[in-house]
Amino acid sequence: MKIEEIAEAIAMLPPDQLARFRRWFAAFEAFRSLCSFHALVKDRPIRASLPAIKLMKSDPAAVEAQREEIIIRYSKIFGAS
Repeated sequence: MKIEEIAEAIAMLPPDQLARFRRWFAAFEAFRSLCSFHALVKDRPIRASLPAIKLMKSDPAAVEAQREEIIIRYSKIFGAS
């Protein structure tokens, strides 16, 4: 997409969406300038990497054996009946 096409698309936005776009763009540019200004500021990752996600390591048979205890404990914590 060319710059002219982008500018035309932005110019056709309704006033409320144009204002929202301007706020978003200003925040985006401010963050970019902050990142380039300070060496310790890093971009946040959009998604967590798979190794960073805590996986369930419970044995399904053991969990099924403890089913009633788990239900009682959760009902005490969350007040469910």
